[in-house]
Amino acid sequence: HTALTYKVLIDTGRLPADMAGKERLDMSQYEKMYGSCRVPAPQFDKMVFPDRNNPAKHIVVAHKNNFFKVIVYDNGQPLSTDAIYHQLQEVVNASQEPGPPIGVLTCEDRDAWAKAYQELTADPTNRCSVEDIQKSIFVLCLDGSNRGIEARNAKTKAGLRMIHGGGSRFDSGNRWMDKTLQMIVNPEGEVGITIEHSPAEAVPMAMLMNYCLDFFKKSSS
Repeated sequence: HTALTYKVLIDTGRLPADMAGKERLDMSQYEKMYGSCRVPAPQFDKMVFPDRNNPAKHIVVAHKNNFFKVIVYDNGQPLSTDAIYHQLQEVVNASQEPGPPIGVLTCEDRDAWAKAYQELTADPTNRCSVEDIQKSIFVLCLDGSNRGIEARNAKTKAGLRMIHGGGSRFDSGNRWMDKTLQMIVNPEGEVGITIEHSPAEAVPMAMLMNYCLDFFKKSSS
């Protein structure tokens, strides 16, 4: 909900500009942070950017390799946290069985993924599903437990989880690595983001996370 509220600030021009001394910095990367996606193609990839005239109202939620389109906006404002939570609970209830780990293909070599992508999207239903992912505001990955991931300590486990899902035996299929912004949550209470750098660098993402953390601190105080 806080990440969606941050998007409203960007869309309405109310986000304070980043400054370098007295100079205002270009803020266009913030506008591309939400809703953009890399698309595999032969020779070189393409980018999908958000349609300002018809902005997306949905995120995509991944759970056990299943992908769900979830509406999160109403009349230009984010739904309440309760309304979003109710929809997330419905997603979890509807996806108790693991789906095929299609998302792991997005971790592949780009040429191999481009070939698989052409075969995948040749089916009209698959193509519509993939387009919903590409046009979504962001992808929210509801992961499984870190138990079983081999690592030296809990922080390393968390890092592996956030970077690539822990491998094909865990949640690498519960990802869409082409998406600019993915938020990851697991049952241990660990939260993080994975970003695709083509349309935006890390600074806008870090500012988003700072905004979320500040909100949480104020809420708990």
